[in-house]
Amino acid sequence: MAATAQSTADANAAQISNSAPVISGNTSNISANTAAVQSANGDISSNASNISLNSLAVQSANGDISSNASNISTNTAAIAANHAAPATRFEACADGVTVADHITGLQWERKTTATADVHDVTNLYTWSSTGTAADGTAYTDFLVRLNGLFNPDAATGCFANRCDWRLPEISELQTILVGPEAAPAQAATCSVAPCIDPAFAAVGGPTAPSPYWSASANVTNSFSAWNAFFNSGAVIATDKRQDDISVVRAVRAGSCGS
Repeated sequence: MAATAQSTADANAAQISNSAPVISGNTSNISANTAAVQSANGDISSNASNISLNSLAVQSANGDISSNASNISTNTAAIAANHAAPATRFEACADGVTVADHITGLQWERKTTATADVHDVTNLYTWSSTGTAADGTAYTDFLVRLNGLFNPDAATGCFANRCDWRLPEISELQTILVGPEAAPAQAATCSVAPCIDPAFAAVGGPTAPSPYWSASANVTNSFSAWNAFFNSGAVIATDKRQDDISVVRAVRAGSCGS
């Protein structure tokens, strides 16, 4: 019995001895796997950190996009406002004596019916006294009075405190004329004289149904200059010395406030 027990013990010891390397190997594998898992966890942690950083970057980018979109919307609204057509083309200026055209950028004299007044709508003028030069009463009387001798008590002595009044070019007169030879944007038919843009007539004072001198000389005949006929809507070159039919309306580049 003792011999048998000893033999069994020896066999078990041998099996244990043989199992020890396997256990040791398994332990090494477990340790290696544990290290691999730890490494993988480190990679996962690093990736999670990267994902978090990328998420923040995306959020920041989205914020920039949102901000840019807002700026674009604001700029678009501003551009639209800048390009919007004015609600009213002609404005009666607060000075009570001039009218601004918001389309052409011109400021016009407002005429009156006051007899012997420089703004009297019926006053007649010549373009030239010598025949060809701009030395007629439209220049030596009308414009001189507006540009320095109009009101000595005013800050500048000039009409509406502006000293750059002139006769309009024929193309400028055509922008308030209606009829067959008015500017393209104007009505091509004049049913009743005076042939003046009705929106201008509402704020510009009276208009005589007569020819109005322009500053435009006729390049084919030095003795004539162009008149806009507000009795028919026509544009005709007239002798500069003629003093019995033509009236005037002064103009300048500007607006009610400038």
